This record gives sequence, C-alpha cells and structure tokens, in this order.
Amino acid sequence: MKALILAGGFGTRLQSIVADRPKPLALVNDEKTFLDLQIQFLIQNGITEVILLTHYMHEKFVEHFSKHKPGISISFIREAKPLGTGGSLLTALQKLSLTEPFLLLNGDSFLNFDLAGFLKTPPKSSLSFVVSKMPDTSRFGTVTLNAAQELISFKEKEALHQEGLVNAGIYFINPIQLTKFTFATEHKISLETDIIPTLLHQGELIKVSVCNHEFVDIGTPESYDYFRKNFQKLTKN
Repeated sequence: MKALILAGGFGTRLQSIVADRPKPLALVNDEKTFLDLQIQFLIQNGITEVILLTHYMHEKFVEHFSKHKPGISISFIREAKPLGTGGSLLTALQKLSLTEPFLLLNGDSFLNFDLAGFLKTPPKSSLSFVVSKMPDTSRFGTVTLNAAQELISFKEKEALHQEGLVNAGIYFINPIQLTKFTFATEHKISLETDIIPTLLHQGELIKVSVCNHEFVDIGTPESYDYFRKNFQKLTKN
C-alpha cells in the first residue's frame, strides 16, 4: 500500500518560529520531526511506500531522508509551483500512473486511529475519508454527514466555539474513478472545495469514517507547541 503525503505548503503561520525548514519537518524533540512520527505511524499500519508531494524547501526533505532512513521506501514529486491539494493529487496521479487504491494524507496533521481497519475496505466510489469529533471547531471548516455516514457538504470555517466534525485530511482514494478530472496547470485546485464537491454534484456517494480520537494539526504556533508537549501521548500505540 502506497501513501502520498501533501507536503508542499509554505506553512506561513508557523514561519515565525520554524523558519529554517518546511512545516512537516518541524522538530518535536531534539531528534524527531513531525513527519518522522507520521511515517512511523504509517509503518505501524502496514504502509510500505511513501511519496512526498513537495514544493517549498523541497531540498530540505531530500536532505533529511538522506540522513534519516525510516525503514520504508521514500520518494518525491516536486511541484514547479504551488498546485493546491487537488492539483498536487492530480499531478501525482499523472506521474505515477496509479491504478490501485492508495492513502493520501496532509503533512501537517496527526490522528492516532485504526488506520489499518480504515484501509481494509477500498472505496466503491472515488474516495472515502476520515473525520474527527472536535469540541471546538472554530479553527476549522466542518463536515456535514447523513445518517449513513455519507458526505453531504463541507462548511467553511466559522468563528464559533462549538462541537462538530472536522476533516482529518486522511483519504483512501480509488484512482480509476478520478481519471475524469483533467489538470489545468495555470490554476490551483483544491481537493476539498473543487474535486470533492464536483463528485457530490455528479451523484457519487462519499463514505466518511468518524473517529473519536484527538486530531491535532501543527498549523499555528499554539497547536505546534501543544503537539510538541503531548506527542508521546498523541502517538502512543
């Protein structure tokens, strides 16, 4: 099973404290980076190959994994310019000619859940993905489901401190179903606001797995500091 990790962003909000490296390579202690822990979690759940989709500070990823060998195949697809989450995905599909279902993850968030169980059932439609119950969704957009745990819609971020479901950025993708999409290099394409809404409009049923485990991203100095202080608990088997 292959895992593609979206790792091309600029990490603008974190650059005030992590300026010398891309966000996924932010240190959580003196030895480990966030990406090291994410890849360790993938290995524990049976992933055998990781492909990093990079842009900003691409050479830092190459340098890091030339020195740190995680015991898994690591390769890279470097974007010439930022393509957005959907553009990164579609470009990777073109370059890799993938035909078997694969995992796609955001490179700046972590959720310790039953990934192996999630991967046991390939999506019948284009994709399925994971959401997490959050007591405070004010920093995130939220997800609306029906009673069968199928996606109805994404809602934009609201400054409301309330409970809800947030997208954990973990997708199980059937690449054959995405061949209908063409990639326009002059525009960024979002998986969440372009590709998935188009699939829904075309009548596809997108299954969602709801997880109660704690979801953390490292997109802000505060959330990064929280992960650093709690990563042993958050990543414990």
